[in-house]
Amino acid sequence: MNDIHPAPLPAAELPAAAFTARQPIRFEHCDTAGIVFFARYFTMMQGVVEEWFAAELGLDYADIIQRRRVGLGYVRAECDYLQPARLGEVLDLTLLVERVGRSSISLAFHGHRHGEPALIGRLVLVTTDITETASIPIPADIRDAVESYQRRCAT
Repeated sequence: MNDIHPAPLPAAELPAAAFTARQPIRFEHCDTAGIVFFARYFTMMQGVVEEWFAAELGLDYADIIQRRRVGLGYVRAECDYLQPARLGEVLDLTLLVERVGRSSISLAFHGHRHGEPALIGRLVLVTTDITETASIPIPADIRDAVESYQRRCAT
């Protein structure tokens, strides 16, 4: 297991082309202290992935899963929490592609609250044949779109 934890990028150092989703912190996200419950960040990151597919990759996430039967599940998920996000605030989640493999895509999420780093999360997505429940190479259209996005965001 890799124990290296890169520092989150300051908001001003994120690539201009990077996709950022604004996430209002709602009551449903919080624990009784009014702070985002740790597991809810993963739900938020999943939402960012789905928005990113449509807005940046030009691909229909639901169509990939339902019609094409290509799974887009995760084999790894992690998050370092740097400061709490609270009810009523807005969390900006910026998605960067760290690596594209044969059947996996490593994604990083830089979360900022009031312009200050709040979290850095990572998800490793793997493409699978849903029927066979086995990994498959990333389909060409997905690979091309992800690699194009990665090039646009290169710093």
